Amino acid sequence: MFKSSKGALLFAGLVVLGAVSLVGVEDDPGTVVETSDGISRQKAELDAMMAEEDEHIAEALDEVSESDEWFESEVEYADDEELIDDASGFDPVPMIDASVPDVDRTEDDVILLEDG
Repeated sequence: MFKSSKGALLFAGLVVLGAVSLVGVEDDPGTVVETSDGISRQKAELDAMMAEEDEHIAEALDEVSESDEWFESEVEYADDEELIDDASGFDPVPMIDASVPDVDRTEDDVILLEDG
């Protein structure tokens, strides 16, 4: 390509056109300028959203600190004797003696006659 002067001139022209399209001129900003402006705009929007969220978090923390005021009163703890369960309740022992059920042993299969 650089063996002929026309090829080198064409290459130099393409490089200049590429640089102008990326950087731009006074009246027409290039791709790089538009992209950097877009990034700056997005950063400003993000900063505004973060500031708004920080305000919401600060308000929520203020509400929590206000609600903690009721907890500042003294707490009465129960005595150990009050915490011990006397274990009163129903007796889990069955009322029927399950070891000797009434069964019919006339056939090979055992049939339970009465479910106690």
